[in-house]
Amino acid sequence: MKKPAAPYVLSVLLLLLPWLAVADSSPLKPFVLAERSQQEFEQAVALTRQKLTAAPFTVVGDFSPYDNTHVFVLTNEELQAAAQQTEYGQFGAIARVAVTQTDEDVQISFVNPNYIANAYRLEEDLQGVREALEAALGNLEDFGSKRGLKPKKLRKYHYTIGMEYFDDPYELGKLRQPRIGPVSGSRWTRGQCRRVSRGLPTERG
Repeated sequence: MKKPAAPYVLSVLLLLLPWLAVADSSPLKPFVLAERSQQEFEQAVALTRQKLTAAPFTVVGDFSPYDNTHVFVLTNEELQAAAQQTEYGQFGAIARVAVTQTDEDVQISFVNPNYIANAYRLEEDLQGVREALEAALGNLEDFGSKRGLKPKKLRKYHYTIGMEYFDDPYELGKLRQPRIGPVSGSRWTRGQCRRVSRGLPTERG
């Protein structure tokens, strides 16, 4: 007579639970290196734009903060839905992808959506966004921090005494009426400033 398998399956699951808990709390790093390329810089920028356009993302802006670096600002339905679920979720409504020329190669990287989800205290982990970026661009390694931060600690991150927490922002001032017109006109392009993107969620749905 065969013994029922259920007790053994349950035992295995119980043994795995501590491992799963550790995996879910693994330290997160802020950036993901997607690819190293030997292409010319401008070719890499153009190809990255094509890949993002073909993926489930909308490129809402791009800019070059300095020579040999190009940054794409993008969003999608998952990001925008997650952004509207929490009070300050609008900070997480975008993703950023960078193309950077180094001495050895051209590197394509993106901000880690899992890191952003915890740093901005979103209700979603944005794993679907990460998987979509990996499918479009690749995934070599996470970087940007020696050890990373566990999600629980990242959600309560405080840089130093006297500085605000993420959910306690410092307000410089308020306007009685929205003043989009003046900042989207010619004044916005003076000096080194220009508009990168506009039209993202501004309040909870």
